[in-house]
Amino acid sequence: MITLPDFLLKALLAIAAVGLIGLERERSRHPLIGTRTLALASFLGMLLASIDGSLLLPAIGLIGSFALAALYYYFKAMSMHEGGLTTTLMIPFVYLLGAMFGMGLYMEAGIAAIASTYLLVEKKEFHSLARTVSKEEIIDMLILAIIAFIIYPQLPDAPIDVFSISFNPRFFWTIVVVFSALSFAVHIIAKYFHERAVVYAALASGFVSSLATVAVFSKKTTDRNLLFAVLLVSSAGSILSDVAILLVASPALLASASVFMALSFVLFLAFAWKRLKNGMRIPVEREPLSLRMAFEFAVIFLVVNLMLGWMATNYPGLVYLSALFGGVLSSTSVFASIAYLFATGAMTAKPAVTCLFLGAFGSMCAKAGYLAWKAKMRGARLAEPFAILLFAWLACYALL
Repeated sequence: MITLPDFLLKALLAIAAVGLIGLERERSRHPLIGTRTLALASFLGMLLASIDGSLLLPAIGLIGSFALAALYYYFKAMSMHEGGLTTTLMIPFVYLLGAMFGMGLYMEAGIAAIASTYLLVEKKEFHSLARTVSKEEIIDMLILAIIAFIIYPQLPDAPIDVFSISFNPRFFWTIVVVFSALSFAVHIIAKYFHERAVVYAALASGFVSSLATVAVFSKKTTDRNLLFAVLLVSSAGSILSDVAILLVASPALLASASVFMALSFVLFLAFAWKRLKNGMRIPVEREPLSLRMAFEFAVIFLVVNLMLGWMATNYPGLVYLSALFGGVLSSTSVFASIAYLFATGAMTAKPAVTCLFLGAFGSMCAKAGYLAWKAKMRGARLAEPFAILLFAWLACYALL
């Protein structure tokens, strides 16, 4: 038996959440389907789901809402000579939202209402985006779907032994999926939003490869001040990528290394900001997601993971050296590998944070070395990013 306060709460949420959708539809000049109609449909769904413990009445109501939507579409097509299914589909959609509120699924229904309202409001932007999507980007989305939804579920979620080292294929592929998703997201951001803004492009590009970002900018400008700023900003972007990896792989290690990550990120951006001139624009070319990129990262991650795992098992004292040299290849691979060792109990917090620092330090060596060779960059300022990493690590290490 539903209590009165519970009933009032569900009714209020069902009407309020759908009210946003109704207001957007009226703003878009849909006179027949507006706030009151959609609110009543949602309220009906909430009532049927609240008074019946089974799904029979909500299911019957859903069939009725689809029938009403079909009649509305027929009226539009025959009498008003208008097409479009968006508003038509809103009738059964808001009914389902109301039913979800009636079942007590408040969070899920609220998120669905907010997401649907955003999709309706940004109609023109989504249409514009759809017209500019290339064939290559559609193929990239298919590749990402294959990596995430076809290959990933088929992998065993149990450790296997590779050269006497415990290795989890599902964990390994989780990192590949996250990296591939970040790569594709960066491509979309760079193309459609902040393609020409140096700070945004370098920060986003650093998600995928801060070394590649430095290399791309060095081909487009000889301004050493700008290149050094790009080095710092892309390194900050790399830290955000590493945070995402740690969040998936080992939230406990992320908590232990939070001071190191936060200080490094903030100081990189602070030192870069004073070197960026207002209005400075350079387009950045982004490589779309490809099987080659995913495969290369997978191979690097596997090699670094096995190397660090073997060192941690057989020569614990050399694991730090392995993290340093692994960072030259890919700091993200080092972070993922250390997260795995920490999650499996092969490494404690302080050694793990030190290895993260050495991985980032090795990556900075590669980027600074490239600028010293390609852009002939010299001087004490190249020591600044190393000093930032060292300070952040010492502060974190002292607090552990």
